[in-house]
Amino acid sequence: MKHDFLTEQPVLEADALIPALRPGTRVILNDNIARRPEDPDPSEAPGVRTHNLKMMILFNAGDCELSEWAHLFGIASPGFHFEGGKKPPGQGLWILAATWKGR
Repeated sequence: MKHDFLTEQPVLEADALIPALRPGTRVILNDNIARRPEDPDPSEAPGVRTHNLKMMILFNAGDCELSEWAHLFGIASPGFHFEGGKKPPGQGLWILAATWKGR
């Protein structure tokens, strides 16, 4: 959708996008994942926490944990099946996937 950056952005309803999906369509996201303190690899914890703090300060937002991504897809539509995510070795961002199963 064409949009002027200097004007308020229109709100899109998730249901407006769903009719374009066909069963088996995959949604792939590349994003940071908030890690809980008890999660493995504590060497990454300071960087992850700093990034989350920056997101809150700059955008009034934050990173989601994997369980929160699953919840967000469920809220968008029960037709989504959240497959989870993986962090490729040596990378900071995770690859998250969901498949559209249909209504």
